[in-house]
Amino acid sequence: MTYLFKMFSFYGRFYVIHQFFHLIWELIWSFLVSNSTIASDGNDDNIVHGRIYRILWRSAWFDQDYHDLKNFLLIPSRLWSTLTGHTDQYDDPNQIWTHPQWTLHGVNASSVWFSRSPTDQDVLDIRQYPFVWYGQNTTATHILQLSHHDFWLWMEEQRILSDYQPRVNTIFIWTSARAGSTLLGQILARVPHTKVISEPFSWAYLVGLRNKGMMSGQDEAFYVRALLLLTLKMEEERDPGVRHVVIKFPRMCTPQIGLVQRALPQGKHVFLSRQPDQSIGSWLRIAENLQRDQPLFYRFGLRPVVLNHISLPYTPVRYRSLVERYRTQKWTLSLAEIFALSYGGSIACLAQQRQLADMWLTYDELVNTDEIFTRCRVITSLLEKCAIHEFDLPDLMDAFESPSQKSLMNSRHVASSVGDSGQDSGARAPHEITNMVNGIFRDLQLPLTYHMSSKEFRAFIADFTMDA
Repeated sequence: MTYLFKMFSFYGRFYVIHQFFHLIWELIWSFLVSNSTIASDGNDDNIVHGRIYRILWRSAWFDQDYHDLKNFLLIPSRLWSTLTGHTDQYDDPNQIWTHPQWTLHGVNASSVWFSRSPTDQDVLDIRQYPFVWYGQNTTATHILQLSHHDFWLWMEEQRILSDYQPRVNTIFIWTSARAGSTLLGQILARVPHTKVISEPFSWAYLVGLRNKGMMSGQDEAFYVRALLLLTLKMEEERDPGVRHVVIKFPRMCTPQIGLVQRALPQGKHVFLSRQPDQSIGSWLRIAENLQRDQPLFYRFGLRPVVLNHISLPYTPVRYRSLVERYRTQKWTLSLAEIFALSYGGSIACLAQQRQLADMWLTYDELVNTDEIFTRCRVITSLLEKCAIHEFDLPDLMDAFESPSQKSLMNSRHVASSVGDSGQDSGARAPHEITNMVNGIFRDLQLPLTYHMSSKEFRAFIADFTMDA
């Protein structure tokens, strides 16, 4: 059976074909799903039931689009054991609590799931994987799935929401994307007794559910707090020596800044952004490479993927109607307009919550400076504001010497953000790009322009305020 699935693995890289096989497979094992049920201690309705699956193969439109449980083709773990004679371990849902290979993975409308990676892989180590979601989706061997009911029962059993108070110093990094946040994470990972969790996608799922009308604002707040406390508790249990935990959120999570602050008021918040032409230009450069290397995804998948991950403030309401209007025009919008909408939405979220920022950095301050003294001053100031006092500054500066994203964003699929010029893939002249991007900024009522200078951008960060 394994050989059969491996034989189709090449075709599985094509999402549509994969989904066809996924549908057939679901029809087969839906009748066998009871074989995978596992339970914790308890009585009657207080028993936590989970289902553990082995991953047979995975697929997505492209490497950055793994964020869907249906990208995995699964078989109930106990059925796998029956067929192969190999007994899977870690069947007790409570064992994910301290076992380092189990990590919180995602949330959808029906369940919360965790994934297990091999013992030699630490998907939460930014020095090994620049993004948690990438490590999870490329190395996971098993999925543990809990219904929402069972998830909350499990959280109650562990007494996380009622009794747990984090002892670690927690730092949150929020970014407008393509702004150097992964490099910043690599720098902080060199601080002793510090764990950097880079772009865990669990919270992004919540934004998607709320944007689709499948989760209320109150429920999102509950889940934001639950996932945050769960993540911190798991880190403290697994590494008693950890003192600082840094969570670098994905760009699309910026609407949740206020929710995270209310869940953990003592946390520190670092905002990181980049000038419009540099950030949007970086995405356009990526699109150029996709057009060449993955034309099918470029033509049919890129626009829906980006628009489905737009981050806009939950208020004012006009933003919600605006993005819905743009979604109906997704096949007529240029990529420059789509990326501008994504960028502008994130910037609006940061500006709306600017009073929570312990420090708001720009890409130029962090990266685009040739003066080592300036870099040292910026990093030292950041560490002080984050209550980090023990560090080796020369060692931290060494992070600038290696690619922060481990060449993941420099593969044949995508390109580096450093030095991107911002040319649209296709045949539009730069002035047309400028006009389209500036039109989006006007719709968002942001005082931004595509080619604003570094000084003008710093002034925007310092002065612009936005009603919550």
